[in-house]
Amino acid sequence: MTDKCFERVGRISAPLMDTFLDKFEDRTMVSADEEDEIAKQCAVLFSKSGRGVSDACEAVSLFCTLGNFSEKFNMDIEKLAALPYRHYQMLRLVVSHEVSALSREKHSAPKANTRIIAGRGGRSRPSAGISRPM
Repeated sequence: MTDKCFERVGRISAPLMDTFLDKFEDRTMVSADEEDEIAKQCAVLFSKSGRGVSDACEAVSLFCTLGNFSEKFNMDIEKLAALPYRHYQMLRLVVSHEVSALSREKHSAPKANTRIIAGRGGRSRPSAGISRPM
């Protein structure tokens, strides 16, 4: 900040300056409540059995959107900000449908009903504790 600018800012009344600073902090800082919500949603999002977060907060939504757009389209936040909003919405919907389709595919894949174990001499064989289809 230049000396001239600092002098101009110094002439602003204290209550008005407080209001400016409060608004600035609201836009730039993460509150304790927001931090708690982010932690809870991340615990769900990154858990082994997690299937996503319903009604995601701004941070989780931004993380998922930027992650997907970066992976799919090699877009960083500047490119994403320059994207027309309609195009962003359309791409976000397509990525969302792709994630759902991949999730359905993953959960519908047939699971093996036999396990292979190593027997004597290093030879592998099906486990006797698992039934095999006939």
